[in-house]
Amino acid sequence: MQIKLSRKIISLFLSLALIFSLPPATVISVSAADNELGSYGNLIYSNSVPWANPFKDVRSSDLFYGDVEYTSMNGLFAGTGSDTFSPNTRMTRAMIVTVLFRLEIPSRGANTTDFTDVPLGEWYSDAVAWASENGIVAGIGNNLFAPNAPITRQDLTVIITRYAEHMGKQFPVTLQYETFADEADISDYAKSAVKTLYCGGIMSGKPGSVFDPKGEATRAEIASVIHRFSETVK
Repeated sequence: MQIKLSRKIISLFLSLALIFSLPPATVISVSAADNELGSYGNLIYSNSVPWANPFKDVRSSDLFYGDVEYTSMNGLFAGTGSDTFSPNTRMTRAMIVTVLFRLEIPSRGANTTDFTDVPLGEWYSDAVAWASENGIVAGIGNNLFAPNAPITRQDLTVIITRYAEHMGKQFPVTLQYETFADEADISDYAKSAVKTLYCGGIMSGKPGSVFDPKGEATRAEIASVIHRFSETVK
């Protein structure tokens, strides 16, 4: 016996078939230009699609694995090549302000700065102008920013704490501060920031109970700091 289905029932079956054939999450690909932070290609933003690690120098056993995943998935900085992250490579002062610029996602940077070594049109120009305008960076003196100089660990703490102040955020106190073996090497202007980030669980010391304040911050270290900062403060 033939059963005739009404148009409404047929339409319902077709709708259900369409729903169950959809992928579990929508993936949005965004094209981004290459710059000194790494070659982005297409960035994928999705809350439910697992991260497919493209980096042969980042293993799941690495302490910074989750941090690289976070910064990569959120478009803060990616690899130095199609399959390399270079976790131990240094980052520059221009790079760290660009990462925060992307984290903030402001509509634009300031048009110009007073820094004579930050010309218009560079990949970091808007980020430095924005950071300067909002009191996040103050330069190194003599109207210089030194964009290509490596960011030191103590300067990283200062910039991160100033960024938190700009956001109107406060760091939690989860750890008791313990004096580092190289405490005397921490510059006066950075002592408070170092203590704040340490007690907030954002940035730790190194083996041997040292902070290494003038050491160059690496891509892996900054990925860890940005991840902890975002999860803890923002």
